[in-house]
Amino acid sequence: MKAEVITFLERFDIEHATPDSQMAYMFNEWDDFEVADKFGKSYGQNEFFENDQRKVINDLIKSNRPKWVIALYNSATIILKRRFQRKILINPTVTYNDLNNVSEFDRHYTYGFFDKDHEKDYELFQKVYPNSAWYGDTKSLRLCDIEAVVKGILEDNP
Repeated sequence: MKAEVITFLERFDIEHATPDSQMAYMFNEWDDFEVADKFGKSYGQNEFFENDQRKVINDLIKSNRPKWVIALYNSATIILKRRFQRKILINPTVTYNDLNNVSEFDRHYTYGFFDKDHEKDYELFQKVYPNSAWYGDTKSLRLCDIEAVVKGILEDNP
């Protein structure tokens, strides 16, 4: 069955994780899964654990052929490099190489949202992609924080 929207949550990859960091990750993932499931299919740590995250994401996009992809943090960094895919990204890591040879389609259908800790990524991103926003007062931006904005994007671009 083809999914209209699929969401890739962030991978838990904190070295020397503490119980507090693990709990914070679990609560964030839970909140984001709840929102992501309203939009379509969602994938997270269960799919990424002990697997190559890039391969998992590429395989799931190939098999689902979604109209839109939503991705957070390290998943967003992987998705940013995909061309001719409608995408909503939360805190991707952006490099100058990501800004080369960007098509008009990608410029129009790529949205990026950044929190206080990702200001430099936002500054690079917004030079090429007009659909970007920086939440300078937010420390750890989550999908649940911008649910209404994402819903509006999806409704305005069927």
